[in-house]
Amino acid sequence: MLQNKVWDKKFSKNTAKYPSENLIIFIAKNFFQIKNRKQIKILEIGSGGGANLLFLSKEGFDVFGIDGSEVAIKKSKKLFDSEKSSVNLCLGDISHLNYEDNFFDLVIDNECLYSNDTKSSIKIISEIKRVLKTNGLFYSRTFSLDTYKGSPKKINKYEFRDSVDGPFANTGLFRLSDSNSINEIYGTQLNILSIDKFIHTRNNGKMKISELVIVSKK
Repeated sequence: MLQNKVWDKKFSKNTAKYPSENLIIFIAKNFFQIKNRKQIKILEIGSGGGANLLFLSKEGFDVFGIDGSEVAIKKSKKLFDSEKSSVNLCLGDISHLNYEDNFFDLVIDNECLYSNDTKSSIKIISEIKRVLKTNGLFYSRTFSLDTYKGSPKKINKYEFRDSVDGPFANTGLFRLSDSNSINEIYGTQLNILSIDKFIHTRNNGKMKISELVIVSKK
């Protein structure tokens, strides 16, 4: 499930410096009204270079991150030290979350889950469900089936690998989503609250990037 070498190479070149705009809007809508934010425990799976975690930490939440890339974890720690922010980081496998049952108020997947096949993704969401509190939320940002793929090798309708350009270039396996696959992967384990699509283009409109934000509740 972990493509450690692939992502180590990716993160050694660059990582996002700023949090996702869609995530900021989601957090503001659902959690900014809470007075004692330190009571709110938030986990990001595939936390990468730590931009989302830094934002959440500075907003006063109790923040945790897990990633399978040692390079990403080292970069995150360096970022948090420089910003004097407290974040609980773990180098590990997101299909085996080393946290207690019913521990988190929110779990975030910001373009992580898509790099796992369907069977693995179902297993990962079962772990997410386990660590979420009752009524806890799962925010998942993933790629839609109609996004630009970059001439990859096709495994099946939803799964591809070895794209040569675009958002999936040199990242190994990737899985795309539509309403049917979302219901299969998310809906059988969690209560889907909303699915929103966001589309933008690259290369002067030649490359369409289509993403979905799926919000579910335990």
